[in-house]
Amino acid sequence: MSGYYNEEDGGSLKSQLKWRKKCLSHLSKEEYAFVSKKSPLIHYWLGFRTFILYFATSYLLWSFHDKPLIWIPLGFMQGQWLVNLIFLNHECIHQLLWNSRDSKTKIALEYWTGRLYCVLPMIGSTYFRAYHSMHHHQFFQGTDDPKSTHFVPKDNSRKTRLKYWGPGLGAIFNDIQASVSSRLSKDVQRAHFWEKFVNKSLHFSFIFWCCWNFGFAFWLKVHGLPHMFWFPVGFMINRCGQHYCCNPKDSALQSTNCIGNWFWDMCHLYSEYHVEHHTFAEVPCYRLKYLNKLLKKRLFEREKIPQFSFTSLVYGWLVENRRVYTVWYDLATSY
Repeated sequence: MSGYYNEEDGGSLKSQLKWRKKCLSHLSKEEYAFVSKKSPLIHYWLGFRTFILYFATSYLLWSFHDKPLIWIPLGFMQGQWLVNLIFLNHECIHQLLWNSRDSKTKIALEYWTGRLYCVLPMIGSTYFRAYHSMHHHQFFQGTDDPKSTHFVPKDNSRKTRLKYWGPGLGAIFNDIQASVSSRLSKDVQRAHFWEKFVNKSLHFSFIFWCCWNFGFAFWLKVHGLPHMFWFPVGFMINRCGQHYCCNPKDSALQSTNCIGNWFWDMCHLYSEYHVEHHTFAEVPCYRLKYLNKLLKKRLFEREKIPQFSFTSLVYGWLVENRRVYTVWYDLATSY
């Protein structure tokens, strides 16, 4: 479209590397060194903060379960803390805890830290590590990228899309796992089975105890809705800012250029800066906002790469039912 960047380069791995070099050329060596520097103290502070927020919200949900004007927005925020935990595990998957993984202790701590983050969202860290690595290493290269192949509804049906915004997301995850797991090694499949078994057992034990002692309605307010409805909502708001409004055949537009702010930084743990993440996967999440600030002024605005708010992206995908893998230029926000 006239007025915006629209120079298809094919989107191949070679083209993606060329785009990365272009972005890198707009950073000084000192700036790149800073944004790629890892800090275990910052990471574990973010993890500690997320657990505190989750359990504080749980306490408030428990205390105000009879006041809908309180427990409903609290349920939404609880879903956001679960999204935070997903992306904290994502940091572990990308090996972003340590500047140097030079000991077995560090590597083991990284693995078990990721597993800890996955207990509350009830997912398997080992499977997600394998699945997500395939997504990055074969980004938009056909079926070798399972995320773009299996996790994008392509039938343009609003009914299909609505399944993603609630309990149906769990069934979609299970279908993806069934499609991808056969391609994974037996040890990954075995680890994934036990991780999900432990996590689900803990949750089902709590569900049984909670319903037995306080009733189904109470459980629904304090645990059921936050995990089965509000978490999918938070997850899909974030997902709309990743690879729906995009052009797979253009490296600069394969990820959506999202506008972040303090609220989404808090809810999504900086993961809304997805162009920056896919271009520089070695940059930890707490440096992405600064990296976005540098590239936005020096490259994105000058090249007229369209930027979008979450409001417009969710509206375009869920309400207007726009086709995925196209850039919705008319919904872009000016710089």
